[in-house]
Amino acid sequence: MWQWFFIFFVILLMLIVHFISSRRDKPFPGIKAFFPRYNEETGEELAPYYKNKSQLFIEKLTKAPLPYFETTINLYEKSSNCLKVEWSVGDNFKNYLAQKMGPDFWEKSQGVLRVNYTGAPNPYYQDIPVDLKEKQKEITINAPGQTVNCQLGIITDRGLYMPIAQSNDVIIPKNN
Repeated sequence: MWQWFFIFFVILLMLIVHFISSRRDKPFPGIKAFFPRYNEETGEELAPYYKNKSQLFIEKLTKAPLPYFETTINLYEKSSNCLKVEWSVGDNFKNYLAQKMGPDFWEKSQGVLRVNYTGAPNPYYQDIPVDLKEKQKEITINAPGQTVNCQLGIITDRGLYMPIAQSNDVIIPKNN
């Protein structure tokens, strides 16, 4: 019996909305009229990000926020012999290294993409110099059937390689 009341109530509401819409010059705005910020994205003040207890403990211990997803690298296959690499280096990470290594660390260092051929019978790598400000690069390779990933890194003024981030693995298709 209650199902009939529910169906009757829904039909009654639809008739009221239709009646109101036909009497106006413009369509009935629906819920947007009652909530003017209905379509806006909610910001942090409306939907705050709550960290778990271990994150809060580590941040209290180090007295610094944890920089998740600031420094990233992604590897995409464009064709069987071309890969696209996109990266970003976070400001917190840059500031941290500048504090530890000196203010001119970034000017003295060379950015490098280390292409790791991990699926080869004898795994090897190839270093490609890059400008970290460019944030992307296309790489031409010849490695059909191999698994490849990239590391974004820095070669310091002393010649040491310092990895920053590692990308996902990509399996290069074999040429037909």
